[in-house]
Amino acid sequence: MMSIKKKLVVSLFCGIGGLDLGFKSAGFEVSVAIDNNPKVLELYKLNFPDTTVLCRDIGEISAAEIREIIQNKYPDWDGEIAAVIGGPPCQGFSVAGKQKLDDDTFGKLR
Repeated sequence: MMSIKKKLVVSLFCGIGGLDLGFKSAGFEVSVAIDNNPKVLELYKLNFPDTTVLCRDIGEISAAEIREIIQNKYPDWDGEIAAVIGGPPCQGFSVAGKQKLDDDTFGKLR
């Protein structure tokens, strides 16, 4: 059982957690992170071992399910979510993007 001492964040399309790291550094706690890519979630779990990670399609999960997960993790939770954040897709890999594997953005992240 964890106690709430920080403002909670839900991270959608979390990837490996770049955006989440910024929020964590600012004093927030990422309670739930969701992405549909199991490979990137392996890295995410290494970066954020205390975050509940869901490998799911965001279109197939409800807000009620997310809230239930948070309530189970934090029994003293007051029901407040400070922010819902979502990372933009890497254009080189997203099926919604250009799918250009030599995308300059990816090279800058390595």
